[in-house]
Amino acid sequence: MYRKKTLVRALSIAFGATALTLSISSTALAQSNASGNIFGTVGQQAGTTVVLNNVDTGLKRVITPDATGKFTATALPIGHYKVDVVRGGAVVTTTEVDVLVGQGVEAAFVAAPAAGIQTVTVSGRSSKIDVSSTNNGATFTAKELANLPIPQTVDAIIQLAPNTTRADSRYAAGASFGGGGASENSYYINGFPVTNPLTQLGASELPFGAIAQAQILTGGFGAEFGRSVGGVVNITTKSGTNTWEAGGMISVEPNSFRAKPKDVYYNKTGDPTNAATDGTLYYRGRQNTETTTKYGGYVGGPIIKDKLFMFVAAEQNIDKQAFVSQTSDSTS
Repeated sequence: MYRKKTLVRALSIAFGATALTLSISSTALAQSNASGNIFGTVGQQAGTTVVLNNVDTGLKRVITPDATGKFTATALPIGHYKVDVVRGGAVVTTTEVDVLVGQGVEAAFVAAPAAGIQTVTVSGRSSKIDVSSTNNGATFTAKELANLPIPQTVDAIIQLAPNTTRADSRYAAGASFGGGGASENSYYINGFPVTNPLTQLGASELPFGAIAQAQILTGGFGAEFGRSVGGVVNITTKSGTNTWEAGGMISVEPNSFRAKPKDVYYNKTGDPTNAATDGTLYYRGRQNTETTTKYGGYVGGPIIKDKLFMFVAAEQNIDKQAFVSQTSDSTS
């Protein structure tokens, strides 16, 4: 009996990036494929400005509309934003939007009612078509991933997007986009390419709890996503906010829940030359066992409110296997 214990550990300490980075909102910089945009129209009145405030981190950006009243704020870190229209030093209207990685969102404002007219405000949100991007695919937030009944792996997220499927099982990290090969895909974390440089199969992974957003692109993506003729997996990590958050998980796949392997025997051919092996044991499989355990946890929050944040995530996979490495039938 041969016993094998495989221990795979993944540790991610994210302070605004994948390894160790400080997230300082006043000097926030972002890769074009790790951020989003806000655009809209506010009218043509002189002296109008648009103030963008990230509700989670306190990041502030002031935009001046053009002569037609249109504005666009690019390279914004992902998150929830409050958008104020300021005129003469006073806020005349406001709205809130969510910025998704690699996408643009329109800030639609409601005109102020005339004096003496009462209004009824109904609050709600609906998904809108992003007319500012030609990318085909889907984007999933951490909240959506937490509510979906899927394995906590990147491959499972990929299968949620249209036009994707599992690649040939002989590939270790397999996802097929539009019928392409598993080695034709590219993987990014916070804008940095992390595709396996040796085999082009799969990529460096990080704890599932560290994923803030996962963008799965199946086609139509721009030049910022190079090195791919298949699909693109673009992941943005959490980097801490003004609110402390923590979570954990444990997943166990016991051997008792797995299908029972069977012993394999030689065929009974009836050929005298095969008399020594006909009907005898070829491979003993029923004694094979495998139990997989996965642990994970994360914590994040402010070090200095609106200025400095931290986020730490860790994950550990333990795979215990026991199987027969060699079978013999000795008559001596």
